[in-house]
Amino acid sequence: MKSIHTLICIILSISFCVAQEVSEVPEFKTGRAAGNSLEKKMKKSPKKILINTFRVNYQILFTDWEGTRAGVYTGKTSAELTVAFNGMEEADYQKITDDLYANYLSYLDGEGYEVISSDVLANSKAVKNFSSTSGGSPSYELIDGYISTTPTGFTYYSKDNGKAPLAGKMKGCGAVVADITLNIPFIVDSESGASKLATKAVGGVSKIVVSPSLRIESNSTIRFTDPEVLAVIISKMKDPMMINGVFKDAKFKASAAAQTNTAYRMGHVVNVYSTDVNTSKMQVAECDPEKYKAGVLEAMRKLTESATNHFIHYND
Repeated sequence: MKSIHTLICIILSISFCVAQEVSEVPEFKTGRAAGNSLEKKMKKSPKKILINTFRVNYQILFTDWEGTRAGVYTGKTSAELTVAFNGMEEADYQKITDDLYANYLSYLDGEGYEVISSDVLANSKAVKNFSSTSGGSPSYELIDGYISTTPTGFTYYSKDNGKAPLAGKMKGCGAVVADITLNIPFIVDSESGASKLATKAVGGVSKIVVSPSLRIESNSTIRFTDPEVLAVIISKMKDPMMINGVFKDAKFKASAAAQTNTAYRMGHVVNVYSTDVNTSKMQVAECDPEKYKAGVLEAMRKLTESATNHFIHYND
């Protein structure tokens, strides 16, 4: 009996730890601060959703550069830092997005919403200069250092090879238009304020200090628009949504301090030689890929459902 009780405690302890990996959904901005307008008009909006945008951008490579100019007594400096992490493949990011989308469709169905295809826009003036695009092919071109994904089988209108999704008025579609864009960075600036002040005071120093910090960034946006009445509800978080316990705690640094110029006297002529200092580092953050997949998917699920609940509040 004691061993069974101990096992139950261990299971509960593990479950508790996993549950704590993902933070609660932060508070959303409201009113004009969020970009909302005519929210109350959503009351009469149809119980149909046209998902116009569904994109997740995962940061896979961090790169930063800092430099100082040459001075009277010193040469110039530059520091470059690149941080990557191992364990994740392109297919892994695509599967997270596919699983999120499947869950979201199921969630909308459970809330009594019909999801309609973008095919209803085929004869609309809104798509005159756009082409129908099929999701499922990750891109590395939209944001530097990120892999951008759209769900497999998801069709949407865009131009410039998916770089510019359809936006604006889509009257006549007979649905509320949903636009979902989520950004998942894994690095954050971690140089202390005291260090930054000291660097400025000394001068001639280029310094970059960062740490792993997996999160859904607060610039992620979930927007619902009724094009018939121009009502807009945007769920934008006031703070990032943290996903902890995925990366090993660490600090990654690159710094370069200026060298004093060397002066040589030749008769009446003084020659001054300036030496530049350049530092470039490539470092790897330690990641648990299984925790990454589970944590990121769970965080995005919680966020998309919470944001949609925010919209449903006005649509009921």
